[in-house]
Amino acid sequence: MRLHHLKNKNIDRGKWDTALSKTCNPLVYASSWYLDIVSPEWEAYVNDDFSVLIPIPIKSILGIKLIIQPPFCQQLGLFSSLYNNCEDFMTIIKRKLFATLTWQMKHQPCLEKVPFLQQKTDLILPLQNTYEELKNNFTKKHLSSLKKAIRENQKVETYDSVSHYIDFSKTHARYTITNKDQIILTQIIETALRNGTGHLYRVISNETKETLCAGFFIKQFKRITFLSGHSSPAGLQKKSMFILLNYMIQKYAGSSLCFDFEGGKLSGVSRFYKGFGALEEPYYLMENKILKKLMSAKKALCQ
Repeated sequence: MRLHHLKNKNIDRGKWDTALSKTCNPLVYASSWYLDIVSPEWEAYVNDDFSVLIPIPIKSILGIKLIIQPPFCQQLGLFSSLYNNCEDFMTIIKRKLFATLTWQMKHQPCLEKVPFLQQKTDLILPLQNTYEELKNNFTKKHLSSLKKAIRENQKVETYDSVSHYIDFSKTHARYTITNKDQIILTQIIETALRNGTGHLYRVISNETKETLCAGFFIKQFKRITFLSGHSSPAGLQKKSMFILLNYMIQKYAGSSLCFDFEGGKLSGVSRFYKGFGALEEPYYLMENKILKKLMSAKKALCQ
């Protein structure tokens, strides 16, 4: 099978997105609108009829093109309706310098030959069952926390201010959100809200109308991706995130959708999502540690 290299300017976005929607494993991260935001220089490899799509996130550093996994982009890789051979994927990657790259191909024999490989874990919850059946898989601790949260007199509502959400996230995130990441997240949210795939919610106190927690979700390709979410100190105390995630599970229970928590890197976060009955789904990270060290050294020298 012959694969063609397409530079960014030569990628037909409409044709790309139509082909992506027909693959057996589409993810929002590979949509052209999403890639245009998180990796404006992205390139791609495709076959003659676009039944095989391989997005390549590119970043130019000192005039050198590197493959670097973009922010807010958990998984990329090979997307196809019939084809799932990572040998060709690896042949392409070996032609280029890469720092980090993830892909979602699973159970491939050739993965044993991949250098710098790490297995990562995504957490997902298929929503085909009724809400009561899904709730039966919540842990006892989560059921208890949910009952407590319900007693705190709070409710979920649509969030209508992107800038307020970004400010809330920056204030209450448990990790540092850089100005660059804020800009990228803002663009993702605004674009997703415009194209109808984005959903922004918050939990407020019925008494004070204070925002207790908030989250942004993307619903596309039969998957609801929990891309971003944070709680205030009061929200943590009132367990408001239990209210929000339970609301989303109840809202889409009995559908053909899958809820993607994205989390799994931190043990505490992983336990929290597993408490809702989330299942592990592996994906893979290829990381060139030598190149990453050189990039970190360069960054430190430039500061």
